[in-house]
Amino acid sequence: MVMLHGCKQSAEALAHGTRMNALADREGFIVLYPEQPRRAHPQCCWHWYDPEHAGAHEADDLARLVVQTLSETGADPSRVYLAGLSAGAGLAGLMALRHPHLFAALALHSGPVLGVARTAASALNLMRRGSRIDPIEALASMVDTGAYPGMPTLLLHGLRDDAVNPVNQAQLATQFRALNHLHDTADVLHETSRGDGYVLRSDLRDGACLLATCQLTSTGHAWSGGDPRYAFHAAGPDATWLWWQFARQHARAKAPAA
Repeated sequence: MVMLHGCKQSAEALAHGTRMNALADREGFIVLYPEQPRRAHPQCCWHWYDPEHAGAHEADDLARLVVQTLSETGADPSRVYLAGLSAGAGLAGLMALRHPHLFAALALHSGPVLGVARTAASALNLMRRGSRIDPIEALASMVDTGAYPGMPTLLLHGLRDDAVNPVNQAQLATQFRALNHLHDTADVLHETSRGDGYVLRSDLRDGACLLATCQLTSTGHAWSGGDPRYAFHAAGPDATWLWWQFARQHARAKAPAA
């Protein structure tokens, strides 16, 4: 499990706030927490908004770190899962586009639309308002959706998020339907309302959920169900457990290349 923190956050804070280590101990998996050094960005943000330069370098460096960790630990290369919060979600999305054969599933919590921002200023505008251009057109600037092998994805977003407008989630869902080739199929879309603080929509093909879109009805810009003693974590539905429940359904058929 690879977990990417957000801006103004450390890897340690994400680990404690999400309580992912406790789940990993119970379920028997390894968690990798890369950290953006302050020398790379004054607020410890990943450069998700610079996908052709700094963001690409960060995504590729972290992919190499994942491959190295697999080699050193002997972990199952068919079950590598990637998640990110906010800016971490932005970089996780970029990693999934650049290295799809490395990851079996992806979770983006409070993340921005892919392929739109190119500067810090445009990133802030995107976060506040969502994309003004078609999400599929933005995606096409980064990847050939027709050739993309697919990526089972969980999208989580608080409807009270005042940092990343929830419209970003809807636009991400459009992008990941295209990436998972769900837009031109006759598959049934299942929508389920829950009474415990979220609404979950699942897009299935051949019985497998390839896209789950979870709207957190009372959550702001924070990892839902996290430890509120840590910034950017808040009470609510347990996003850590929801993510693990989704992720463990998926495995890559082939081991990733180094």
